[in-house]
Amino acid sequence: MARTVYYFDMDGVISNFHKEPYKYVNAINREWIANLEPFMYNVDLIRNLIKQGKSVYILSKAASENAKLGKIDWLKKYIPELKSNRIIVIVGSGKKCDYMRTKTGILIDDDKTNINQWVKAGHKGILLKEKGERVAL
Repeated sequence: MARTVYYFDMDGVISNFHKEPYKYVNAINREWIANLEPFMYNVDLIRNLIKQGKSVYILSKAASENAKLGKIDWLKKYIPELKSNRIIVIVGSGKKCDYMRTKTGILIDDDKTNINQWVKAGHKGILLKEKGERVAL
């Protein structure tokens, strides 16, 4: 049986990207992104999965290289046990399913378009209907 692999989005799933003051200018501000409020119940879920030896990746999009660095800073702070080769941050456009590093995987995301593309590519997805919704696996 294939090992379950989890791909977690960041914005709206483990970090409160839409917290005020949300402005597009902040979406490319490394420090602002690095200091976003975490959704700790989902952060703790990821940390527990890693502790149990589960395969966990972060798969997120960023508006700029600065934003990407902010996301990496944030992950180092809140999920320090996540290895850097398990962090995938896409700068610019692109389908998340095109950035998978495994044959299969479950995407946990709050963006319906990402989930639909993921499922269309033949994988499982979990859509969070609200920002910061508690993930149930």
